[in-house]
Order: sequence, then C-alpha cells, then structure tokens
Amino acid sequence: MRGFVTIFWVFIVYQFSMLMFHNWQDGGRLMPWTIARVFFGDIRGFVLIEAVLIAISYLGLAIQSLVCWAEGRSIRWLTPAGPVYWLLRMALEISLIFMPMFVTIERGWHAIQRGSYLLHSLAMSMKVHSYLSINTFLTDRSNVTFANYTTFLLAPTLIYSPRFPRTDRIRLWFIVEKVSGMLVSGVMLYLTVENYVYPIISHELETNHPMTLLEVLIRLFPALLATTLLMFILTFECILNILAELSCFADRHFYSDWWNR
Repeated sequence: MRGFVTIFWVFIVYQFSMLMFHNWQDGGRLMPWTIARVFFGDIRGFVLIEAVLIAISYLGLAIQSLVCWAEGRSIRWLTPAGPVYWLLRMALEISLIFMPMFVTIERGWHAIQRGSYLLHSLAMSMKVHSYLSINTFLTDRSNVTFANYTTFLLAPTLIYSPRFPRTDRIRLWFIVEKVSGMLVSGVMLYLTVENYVYPIISHELETNHPMTLLEVLIRLFPALLATTLLMFILTFECILNILAELSCFADRHFYSDWWNR
C-alpha cells in the first residue's frame, strides 16, 4: 500500500512541477500571485488580531483560576454555583464568537482571510468552552496552570482533559517531514486554486455571458475535489501532526473516525 501512495505523490509532484514550468514559460513566474496579494494585503493586521484572539482566550484560564481562589475561600457567588461565574463565562464565549465577525467586517478583509480567522476563532471558542465545562466537574485543581492551559490550546483536540497521553520527547525528523509535507501540499493547493478555480470564478464575475450554474459546477468539480483533498491532508496530516509533536500529544489517531467514515 505504501508503494502505491509513493507512486501517487510522485505523479502529483510531477504534474504540479509541469504546471509551474508552463507558468514560467507563459509569464516568467513559477506561480501567479493574484490570490497571494489578496491574502497578504493586511498581513500585519491579520497577525496582530490573531495574537489578540489568542490573548483573549487566556481569559478562560483567568476565570478558572478565579474559581479556584473563590472555592478556597468559600466565596460561593464566584463559583459555578453563583451568577458571576456564568456571566463572565458567557461574556467570554460570546465575545470569542461575535468579536471576530465584527473585526473581519470592519477590516474589510477578503473571503480567504475572513474564513481563516473565523475558523480559528471558532476553534478557540470551542476549546475555551470545553476547558471551563470540564473543570466544573473536576475536584483536583492542580491542573489549572498556565503550562497546562497552553498545552491544551496547542494540542490538536477540542476536548479538554487534565492529563493527555504524552510522548517522552519531540522528534525533530518528524517535524521536518510534516513541515515538508505542509509546504508541498500548500503549494499544490495554491496552484490548484490559482490556476483552476480563480480564473473560472473571475471570468464569470466579469463576463457579459455567464455560464449556467450547472456548467460552472461541472468545470469546477475536479479542481474543488482536489482542493478538498489537499486541504484535508494539509490540515489533518500536516498541521495537526506538527502541533501534536510540539505539544508531545501522543494520540495521533485524532482524525481516524473522520477518515474511516
């Protein structure tokens, strides 16, 4: 089976290498940069707002630390049995959902930047919700630490556990392998969208004689199928495995239920 996978990747790399060669022949560039200019148009603002989102998510740790402090002093109204805890929690979770929507509209981002930021904010809101919910039922509070919370934010899981299965070390060769796969998959994904998806969509937006919806879907279907597969590989096989290795997260079958369906 591994031999067939290797042949598949050799074929894919060859096809995209030829595509880059033809791009060089036609325009003097290996890859067009139309979509890249859109994505990196406000890259400083994008990185800054991503950092703000991560910083706000640490308020989940602050709320749980406040609960631990209140329980040690029998201040009931600051614990999950009181109203203040739920007001703070609802305010945080609502802000993690609606603040990104407001920011993307106010900044006037393109759909690519907007989608990336909204997906990340959704993942962070789910992590914060899981962290606070699970800790409501725990009695051992030694897990409420900055290191434990940071590990959870980095780990490729949305369900919190005070003790994840851990590896004993970070394998450098594994990270190099997955980073290489991420770069190759990312370039292939970009070339697919830039060469096979964007021209059709831009043509339909500019032409006076647009195709029917069925014709557009038929022409886009092969490219969209390739895009879906490449995004799956890029996300689950590369990025999440890199995060798992950096956080020493031992369970590498976190997408097996998805894969086997």
